[in-house]
Amino acid sequence: MLLRGAPWRAPLGLAVGGWLLGGLGLALGGGSGVRVLQLAWLLLAGAAALTLDEPAAAAVDACPVTRARQLASRAALAAVPVLGGLLLLVGHPWAGPLALQLVGTTAVAFTAAALLRHRLDAPGEPVCAALVLAMVVLVGYDPVAERLPLYRGTLTGTTLWGVLLTLSTVALLIATRPRRWRTG
Repeated sequence: MLLRGAPWRAPLGLAVGGWLLGGLGLALGGGSGVRVLQLAWLLLAGAAALTLDEPAAAAVDACPVTRARQLASRAALAAVPVLGGLLLLVGHPWAGPLALQLVGTTAVAFTAAALLRHRLDAPGEPVCAALVLAMVVLVGYDPVAERLPLYRGTLTGTTLWGVLLTLSTVALLIATRPRRWRTG
């Protein structure tokens, strides 16, 4: 398995921070608790994106391993923060929509990092910067959070997350297709 060279510290640190923030959201309860849980999802998505950072990118790119296999091994590592977040939701009254938000946010972040991996050795850093910007906008500018249906348990939010998950799956399939070499 290709997890020997995987970066563990940064994803694990963000995951623990996300789990602690999620626990705080559960303790708060109500609408503010759900908002804190949604912020925790952004931290967990950042942890998943950081799993694609490659300290030895030149050596890994030269290995005779397909890009699909590389991403699949890192997806196993990226599943750890998601599983921890899903365990937080056991028994929560809004577990379904919140679980969809967690999986959707993580899928979008992991897909963005996978697409950036073609150009960057450490794609998790720009993805995490975008997630921090999303956190600042969602927390600091309340009208955006009120009008954005992504983080509500409504049919519109569920449909949007379904579309985002589908687009992420298609983008991952594009990112993992084998390279074709030009001849002549």
